[in-house]
Amino acid sequence: MEKFLFARWGSYPVVAAHRGASSRALENSLEAFFLAVADGADLVEFDVRLSADGEPVVLHDARTGRTAKENLSVAACDASRLRKVRLKNGDPLPLLADVLDLVRGVVPINIHVKAPGGTEAVCRAISAAGRPNSSLPRRAIFARTALTFRRLLPP
Repeated sequence: MEKFLFARWGSYPVVAAHRGASSRALENSLEAFFLAVADGADLVEFDVRLSADGEPVVLHDARTGRTAKENLSVAACDASRLRKVRLKNGDPLPLLADVLDLVRGVVPINIHVKAPGGTEAVCRAISAAGRPNSSLPRRAIFARTALTFRRLLPP
């Protein structure tokens, strides 16, 4: 995939799939991410929290209850327990590795890290998945997060 630059689209609007194709599927579900890629989104955005054992989990809220069949604190559960959680659409609660595998570097991702130490865990997951850092936008919502990404995943 070519290096991601916002300018590559010129004056055309960038289609960002916020939490996947969340207008057509449950937000942050594997179904929503599959649809975003299939629909040709220019960018996929999602939030990441950390499990108790430091695994990046794709979820907007601190607890699973709004989108899942169980109401658990992500930070209080280890990844093996969270893997058993089913979303309200029947999909498993996705870990970052699941989303990276589904997206496969086809579309750039914008990750909003919502946990202390999360940026480092996200970088480890991206490296472990063998995903090129060119699939990451070179900007982030927060300057400290952007600088950490650049330090841990240099161009």
